[in-house]
Amino acid sequence: MIFITGKNGQLGTELIARLQEEKIKYVAYDKKDLDITDKKKLQEAILKNKSTLVINCAAYTAVDKAESEADLADDINHKSVEEIARICKENGIFLIHISTDFVFYDLPCVDGRSRPKPITPETPTSPFGAYSETKDRGEKKLFRIFGENLSGACIIRTSWLYSIHGKNFIKTILKLAEEREELFVVEDQIGRPCWSARLAEFILKVIVKNNIPDNLSFGGIYHFSNRGIASWYDFAHAIVAMGTEFGLLKNAASLQPISTAQYPTPAPRPGYSVLDLSKAQEIMEIPHWRDDLRIMLTKLSENHNQR
Repeated sequence: MIFITGKNGQLGTELIARLQEEKIKYVAYDKKDLDITDKKKLQEAILKNKSTLVINCAAYTAVDKAESEADLADDINHKSVEEIARICKENGIFLIHISTDFVFYDLPCVDGRSRPKPITPETPTSPFGAYSETKDRGEKKLFRIFGENLSGACIIRTSWLYSIHGKNFIKTILKLAEEREELFVVEDQIGRPCWSARLAEFILKVIVKNNIPDNLSFGGIYHFSNRGIASWYDFAHAIVAMGTEFGLLKNAASLQPISTAQYPTPAPRPGYSVLDLSKAQEIMEIPHWRDDLRIMLTKLSENHNQR
């Protein structure tokens, strides 16, 4: 039985949809169903369902708010992850844990003349800020519990996640572009967008490829996002252009690029967090972010037209 946390999140929703398509048995919880910071209830839920695989999609993801709620972020992103890992290790349950590009902060930024190499799964983490640090602590507990080879566990780091479900950058840009005449978007933070439906597809392929959950000797880290590199400005520009094309925008704002220094936020953001996808590409062919953005916006426009 597959046990999923964070069922109502962007990834959890897409993952459940894929499992239903494949007729794979699962149980799924959100924070209303299960408080993962309650150790007793967490263990009871995992064990009573006779779980053989736990996919931890739950996380505290309000990056800026984490700066003022660091203890809560730590409870969810670190301490709860440690407890899930302990339960899984002690009971022979395979664990797939979803993490983030935010664990890489102190890396050189693109300067217009040279581009750093994409970040491999083996690159040492360099967190900065409450969200980044709590996610990094959660990862490190997995290594402490499962060992350096992560036998019996897998970390999948992703970046710039979006979906037709929930709140995300795409929906924010569409809303603001409709409301304003001019929109300012950061152009010196570089990364890879990721459609959560594609990440859900990848997770299932990882499970099949590595014979999970039966193969408790397997373990490691994957980096997954869509192919292609973008700044937030590049991403926003594509969203507005396609949103206009699909009828999601009538009077789109004019987009203006700005620097990170011109848009200060409570939490620091990585200047360069382009994940190396080589290992993931051995498992599946990964579409370019523009292609998946088009598919997602098509679905969003279909939902919009049905209202």
